[in-house]
Amino acid sequence: MSVDRIDMSPTSISPKASPATSRYFQFVSPAQVRAARALINISQRQLAEMSHVAIATIKRVEVSEGISGRAATIAAIVTALEQAGIRFVPEDEMGGVGVRLVSQSREQD
Repeated sequence: MSVDRIDMSPTSISPKASPATSRYFQFVSPAQVRAARALINISQRQLAEMSHVAIATIKRVEVSEGISGRAATIAAIVTALEQAGIRFVPEDEMGGVGVRLVSQSREQD
């Protein structure tokens, strides 16, 4: 695995991920990207524009079995969604992965 290409299939995620990969990749799945987009009611084209990523890349990310691609590309997608108010929720003892929309007033607190 090279530094600028990340494989996020469930079997490839290491609990000791490097700092460059852990924030953006450890808990983000294609289903979370689709759910995040639906939660803020934007199209693939709009996400592509927000993240400055090609729409073909957005489509590929959303249909893959696990997030894979260049670290900077995935970071751009995740960052764009987070700036729109999305928070990615990791799997824990309470349940599986998910997404949450953070209210503007809560973000300002």
